[in-house]
Amino acid sequence: MKHVPLFFRFAQVVFGRGFMADVRFLGRVTCTREFGSTWMFGVNPGALAEDGENMRDAYANFRHAIVGVLFDLAAEADNVEQFRSAAQSFFEATDDVSVGEWFEAREAICSSEDPVFDGPALRRETGDPDPGFVVEEVAPGHATADLNHFIPDQLALLAA
Repeated sequence: MKHVPLFFRFAQVVFGRGFMADVRFLGRVTCTREFGSTWMFGVNPGALAEDGENMRDAYANFRHAIVGVLFDLAAEADNVEQFRSAAQSFFEATDDVSVGEWFEAREAICSSEDPVFDGPALRRETGDPDPGFVVEEVAPGHATADLNHFIPDQLALLAA
């Protein structure tokens, strides 16, 4: 498997010292098969890489690592504003090499009439969504079962 450019999205409720936040990501990763494992290399956020037996396992490990970082950032923050700032720095931490690999992989898939992709069936993203994240504070009196909203994790393959 060559580098495959993927989008991912997920939502997670994070608890900090005296606050609760609803965090939602639309990020980018490259996925490849190396050293007998499937690897997810973060582009946004760029400070992570995780592997697994297959793409789904690699993504599950990658997502678990992101959640761990978010909870660590929340534990260090005095309030939701500090957490939001730290989460933004984490999300935006990337490097030119990772971004370049993602765009090269994107170009290779977009220019191919029939992109070679040996992973699971993925939703095809035809636009060019901007990565981003949202942190919304959840007021203590508003913590209800609705907070456990189900936004399924999604991986999407970019295909022009």
